[in-house]
Amino acid sequence: MGNMTMGAQVTFDGGLAWTGVAGLGAGDDIDVFSAVISPADPNVVYLMVRNEAELKAGRPSEGRHIHKSTDGGRHFTSVAEQDNRITLPNGPVMAADPKDSGTVYFIYGTYYQGYGTDIYKYDSHSQNVSVAHNSYHRIDSIAFHPRAPGLLYFGVDKER
Repeated sequence: MGNMTMGAQVTFDGGLAWTGVAGLGAGDDIDVFSAVISPADPNVVYLMVRNEAELKAGRPSEGRHIHKSTDGGRHFTSVAEQDNRITLPNGPVMAADPKDSGTVYFIYGTYYQGYGTDIYKYDSHSQNVSVAHNSYHRIDSIAFHPRAPGLLYFGVDKER
């Protein structure tokens, strides 16, 4: 469960007890905007967070990170951060690869000046983020074909 300014908590007993997660940053000034659990391995969890202390300190990333956990959400490590190549909005659409727990997709898009959408792929095997650009600017969902998981579908909201 993600919180605004309070980081994240995890439960393993159906919500009876909650424990704060580690590795998102110092203090309680952590906003969690998106979360996805890997269908290939439920112990792998990805979060998109904004660290308010980093934002206030003027870090180039503005405190925006993608974090990964391999222990069911107890501990997280930053695997990607916003820079001149990666834009992380509040609450990006995210989807974990159904066959490879080390791969997650996330997007940034805007209709402003006809920009379109950047589709990012984080691959933990290479520890690399690759980007593909699409001219559609209203992509609001990512889905995988159930029998051909290498085939991605992108849901496009009404074009303006």
